[in-house]
Amino acid sequence: MYLELHFGCLFYLVVDEEDDYQILRRAAKQHWDAMKTYYEAAVDAFMKGDRKKATYLLEQGKYHNQKAREADEKSAGEILDTRKSDTQGEVITLDLHDHRPKEALSLLKLHLRSLANIPSFRHLKVIVDTDAEDITKGKRKRMVVKFLEKESIKWAEEEGKPGTYLIQLDQIDPNKLNFVKVSE
Repeated sequence: MYLELHFGCLFYLVVDEEDDYQILRRAAKQHWDAMKTYYEAAVDAFMKGDRKKATYLLEQGKYHNQKAREADEKSAGEILDTRKSDTQGEVITLDLHDHRPKEALSLLKLHLRSLANIPSFRHLKVIVDTDAEDITKGKRKRMVVKFLEKESIKWAEEEGKPGTYLIQLDQIDPNKLNFVKVSE
C-alpha cells in the first residue's frame, strides 16, 4: 500500500490483492470523494472559460470513478468466501456483521435469490454477529431471523458460534420465496 496525492487529496491506494474488505471500502470511498471533487472543480474551470483545465479535471474525475468502481467490485468479492468442507460440501460464507440491518437483509436476499437451487452450493453460512460490540443492539440479528422464519427457510445456528447461521441452499425453492415475487 502506498500514498498518493491528487488535487490536494491524500489517498491510500490498494496494491496488494489480499487486502481486506475494510481497506477496500475505505479506498472506494476516497476515490468516490475525489471523483466528486474533480467534477466540481471541472465545472468551475469550465464556467471560468478554462477549457484545458476543465478537460484535465474531468479526466481525473473519470480516473477516480474507474478506481472507485474497481475497489467496489473487489470489496464485493471479499464479502463472499467460498470454502470446501468435507462434511457439508460447498459452503459459502456471507459476512454481514459490518453492515447496517437493512443493508444486511438486502444482501442476504440477494444471495439467497442468486444461490438457491444451484447444485454446487449446498450451504450458506451467514455471520450476523461476532464477539465484537454490536452497535445495532441485536437489530440485525432479529431482522435476519424474522426474515428466515417468515420465508420458511430452514436454518440452524452454528454450534459454538452464536450469531452464525447455516442455511441449506439446496432445500430452498426460489419460486416459493415471497420476496422474489415482490421484487420482480
